Amino acid sequence: MTRWVDFVIAHRKRVLAAWLALFLLGGVAASNLGGLLSNRFSVPGAESERGLNLLKQRMGERSDGAFTLVATGVGTRAERAAVQSAAGRAARAVRGGKAGPLLTAGRGVVYAQIATPLENQDASELTPRLRRVIAHPAGVTTYLSGYPAINFDTQKIFSQDLGRGEAIAVPIALIVLAFMFGTAGGIAVPLVFAAITIPTTLGLVWIFAHVMDMAIYVTNIVALIGFAIAVDYSMLVVFRFREELAHEDDVPTALRTTMMTAGRATLFSGLTVAVGLALLVFMPLPFMRSMGVGGLLVPLISIAASATLLPALLSLMGQRVNRWRIVPRRVLERRAATDTTGFWHRLATSIMRRPVLFFCAAGGLMLALAVPAFGLHVTGGDNRGVPLTTESTQGLHVLETTLGPGALAPHQIVVDTHRPGGASGPAVVAAQRRLVAALRRDREIEPGTIAAPAFVPLTQARQANLVDGDGRVLQVRAAGHSDAGTNAAMDLVRRIRDRYIPAARFPSSSEVLLSGAPAFGVDF
Repeated sequence: MTRWVDFVIAHRKRVLAAWLALFLLGGVAASNLGGLLSNRFSVPGAESERGLNLLKQRMGERSDGAFTLVATGVGTRAERAAVQSAAGRAARAVRGGKAGPLLTAGRGVVYAQIATPLENQDASELTPRLRRVIAHPAGVTTYLSGYPAINFDTQKIFSQDLGRGEAIAVPIALIVLAFMFGTAGGIAVPLVFAAITIPTTLGLVWIFAHVMDMAIYVTNIVALIGFAIAVDYSMLVVFRFREELAHEDDVPTALRTTMMTAGRATLFSGLTVAVGLALLVFMPLPFMRSMGVGGLLVPLISIAASATLLPALLSLMGQRVNRWRIVPRRVLERRAATDTTGFWHRLATSIMRRPVLFFCAAGGLMLALAVPAFGLHVTGGDNRGVPLTTESTQGLHVLETTLGPGALAPHQIVVDTHRPGGASGPAVVAAQRRLVAALRRDREIEPGTIAAPAFVPLTQARQANLVDGDGRVLQVRAAGHSDAGTNAAMDLVRRIRDRYIPAARFPSSSEVLLSGAPAFGVDF
């Protein structure tokens, strides 16, 4: 370590120049990163994923990119026709879009599904266009809802909340940094560390995004962990460097001792963080794997910066790390002092004198704080937390109070008969009828949402994406009362897979898959 520190000191300007070059390259790459990231959650090989891919290939439909047009105050045939026409206009505004039949949700409430071949993020960007073409049919109130519209509407709210949170958190963070580091010179160290390592890491993420799916949340992971590590490691090294400078005027000597102790600790700490986050790379889920890659790159870049950037920067700053005091000199001197009268020294001495007592007291306190975790019940994500201040969430609320929140996330039983016209074969039609009968008997399913090609004319079935163009693949849709992430919806997924589909007795040559948001949540 000593020889390494001497090497960094001797070439400190070159080291800083190299990091500046990495910062510039990383910044350029990071500025072009957004278009390479995705918010698609996939479960390769899972039944729901295979069903979703089959719907996309054969019918050009993606359940996560489907809109729902909800209308209230509908009482006459003319008003129903106006809503159906509006759904048709919206479908034609999306290449490959299809409008399903108008369904009744309650007294004066109707809705229609608008299927698209787009992923959620791409579909959400078309929300304003669809609302323009839907316009305002006379005599009724319409709401364009569905996952893409909800995503579009709530994104602005989340961004505003994030901005408000940052406006509160950033000043507090700066105040804490000012108090802890005490000088402007000291504060500059973690800020420079973070400003260089985060863009550099994002530059590497840009490279990985060309060879694998990367989640949009990777940038948040990199920024949060990167800033936390920058503050943590800088604080440890700067404090030790100040202690050494307090009784050693020679900067290189003080820096060698600092890096032999605090610097070495940051390297081991960074490796521990890297190993922990790298385990996510082994998960068979692209979303989690990308988070693991981002989480792995941050500490690795931080380790490199801690071993090179920090000593080069501190070597250049020297005694100037203590310049431009923000807190009184006596506070800084007290922190650098190694006397035996301070609080932390007295606490450490007391713990070493009575280790068993402190162990039992601290362990008991931690166990007491952990007890509420046994009452924690977690579920998958659903729409229960969205604010009711936007058009899409108000439309969702209308369906929640009539059909239930599950109306936006129907269960989709996809059947591949593996032959043209197989969907209309007698055995397949009989199996559909048995399946629908079983679904109608389940109290968790809203009977009015069940749609199967065996019960509608062929042209209407194709228009509603219940059958593909050559009659090979069909789907049966049924919405539950509960939202996709609830326990009730997940239990329904298991009943459909384990009981209703086997009892329907589709021909053995057919492949039957349960897809849709609830099934996808279970598989994920």
